[in-house]
Amino acid sequence: MNTLQPKAEASSPVALHPEAPVPLFGDTGFIATDPDKILPSEESGRWLIRQDKGRLAASGALLYLAGRWYVLPSLFRAAVIEMGRDAARAKFIEAAQ
Repeated sequence: MNTLQPKAEASSPVALHPEAPVPLFGDTGFIATDPDKILPSEESGRWLIRQDKGRLAASGALLYLAGRWYVLPSLFRAAVIEMGRDAARAKFIEAAQ
């Protein structure tokens, strides 16, 4: 057991997802390399981050560490899928009224 690393809290997104955070305003190529292409382009992913930073942060997909923003790609992908589900639900509710 590595005793040099601090123990992560059980509720911490980093503890649940051991992947390394990616600098948000650096390499967002993980969006373009997503095998399922849930977003059409890397730029559309950047737009989504600008528009819904609060929701992405609440999901654990965005981290703010030492004055810099980072993203956890797997949580980002899950958050985008959930946002799409919510948008679809809202459209059906809107259409039913």
